[in-house]
Parts: sequence; C-alpha cells; structure tokens
Amino acid sequence: MQSRECMHMVSRSAPSLAKGEFLANSDNAIHRELSQRAHELARHPLLVRLADGLYSPAVVAWAYRRRKAIVDTFMPLLSQARSMAEMAARPELTRALTENICDENGLDPVSGLPTGRGSHHEWAEWFIAALNEVDPPGNSACEFTRLGFPLWDPYPTTSRDSLALIVGMLMAAEKCIAIEYRAFLDAFTTAFPALVDGARPERLLLFVDHIEHDEQRHLPDLIDGFLGRLPGSKGYAVQVDQSHAVEALDLVAGMDRVLSVRRQFYDQLLEITGDPA
Repeated sequence: MQSRECMHMVSRSAPSLAKGEFLANSDNAIHRELSQRAHELARHPLLVRLADGLYSPAVVAWAYRRRKAIVDTFMPLLSQARSMAEMAARPELTRALTENICDENGLDPVSGLPTGRGSHHEWAEWFIAALNEVDPPGNSACEFTRLGFPLWDPYPTTSRDSLALIVGMLMAAEKCIAIEYRAFLDAFTTAFPALVDGARPERLLLFVDHIEHDEQRHLPDLIDGFLGRLPGSKGYAVQVDQSHAVEALDLVAGMDRVLSVRRQFYDQLLEITGDPA
C-alpha cells in the first residue's frame, strides 16, 4: 500500500529511545511510551469539543463522514503486517494479527466460521445508514459539505518500511481509535439522541466494540505478539539485543507516523469548523 501525498509523515517529537529511555522490551514499557505519545491526540481541541457536545448535529455528522476513510483502509495494513510477520517467522505476532483480522471480518479465530455479529465493515455501513436517516447527506444543513476536503491516507506506508514500523502503526491505531470513538459517541449522543436510544443496538456496535476491545484486547495482544509471547503473557521483560534496539526505534517511528497524520487531520477539521461558539 503506497502513500498518497496528502499528508506529511512527520513526528512532532524525537523518539525517546534517542535518550536511552525506551527499550520496547515489556508490555508496560510499550504501553507507557504509546500513552505518552497519544496524549496530545486525546486532548485535541476538536475531539474535546465533540465530546463536550459543542458542535451542531450537522457538523458532527460532517466530521464523522470525513473520518470514515479510517474504517475503509485499516484491513490492508493488518494484512500487510501479517504477511511480513509470516515471512519473518514470528508465529506469536502472526497469530495476534490473524486473530485481529478474523475479528475485523466477523469470524471466529478457531473455527473460521462467522460469529453472527457481522464484520466491522458491516458495522460501519449499519451506522452510516442510520446516520443518513437522521442527517441525509444531500439535505445536510452543514455549510462545510460544500467545501472541498483533501483525500487523506490514515496509514501511509512505503516499500522500505520494516515489520516493526508497521506494527508500531497498528499499535498507535488501536490506541487512538478508542480515543476518537469515545469522542464521537459522546457527540452523537448529544446531537442525535434517537440514534443512540438503545432500540437498535447494532447501530452502535462500531463504537461500543472498538472502545471496549481495541485498547483493552487488540493492543495488548499485539504487544504480546511483537514481544514473541502468547496473548496474556504479562509481567516480565524480554532480553534486548542490538536488533531489538533497532526495532524499538522503528516501533516508535510507526507510532509517530499514525499519530502525526491523525493530528494533522483533526487540525484541518478544526481550521474549517472554527470555534463552535
């Protein structure tokens, strides 16, 4: 998957490994590093304003539709990572990525059969269909719908990217998707009460499942797989050699790439929407 030249792959902060602070040798170390790097996104003014219910219903719907590209492009990144993990003979990481792909597709990772809950793509379509009922795109009252908006690739990659860098991107994605969905769910609860009244819970599966599982299940499993451990193997550090130290640098670079693109995206939305007051 090649990058579209719509956003720069830059980092706002130098990797802390340059100071010898990050070894990527335990789940606690990786969680701590990722949380520190994601803090700025969690406090982004646009997400805070969404969560506080400060935008009109039309603007909330418009902002979500602009963000939907993330849902449409996550699977290729997962598949790329699994292929690279298989080629690198890293079975624990391959297993974690395979289970994540099964979850995305609504399949049981053991039997390979449908779980009956639908795929994540279906969840996204169910929600968009429900949103279109309360805010028809062609009749939206949001003045921003008439404005052009640049295409953006939330997961830009290059042919030179290492497995660790791609895994770092996935770790950041699992962290920030939960942050974003909390803000959007709060915003929809305020803007469109009928949309979240509980009568049709399948409408909100996209939000509820990602908030509950991405940071609490997929991210820990991915970290365990990266460290060469089975899911749930917490509490100890792995031995670090020079190759692992290089991987730690790439892991941070991948985290920063995704978080930087995310921040740029919300900066653009904020520039368009301005102060909701």
